[in-house]
Amino acid sequence: MNSKKFFFEKLKIIDITYDYCYYLDSHKWDNLINLFTDDAELIIDKKISGKEDIKNSLVTLHNNLKTQHSVSNHKIKFLSNKEAFCYSYLQANHFKDSAHNSKSFLMIASYGDFFIKTKNGWKITKKHLTMHHTLGDVSIFTE
Repeated sequence: MNSKKFFFEKLKIIDITYDYCYYLDSHKWDNLINLFTDDAELIIDKKISGKEDIKNSLVTLHNNLKTQHSVSNHKIKFLSNKEAFCYSYLQANHFKDSAHNSKSFLMIASYGDFFIKTKNGWKITKKHLTMHHTLGDVSIFTE
């Protein structure tokens, strides 16, 4: 892959990581799930396999929350012309408001994402979240 094409392919992959965060925060579940291959895996605290199960898990975790996910410091390694790995930093803020109080949960983490290039562009085949530090009330995910 020549350097110009390599540069543009990197930008396409980085853009998908931004799209993931945007769709997650804006609860655009159909757009979010279309970033994945049909047989993709998402590893958060457990492994979730397949687009529909990934979608259902993310809806369950985030649907009643306001969130802001920010990714940065992307490091991309092309494994072939059609496969890539992207490591990025994540800061994710989660908020839950009720009539009586407000709770929040902050995650400092990283993503390890595997991508494959399809006829419809780059798709996520595996997304692995690794937590590095947390602050706040994790119970907001289960209330």
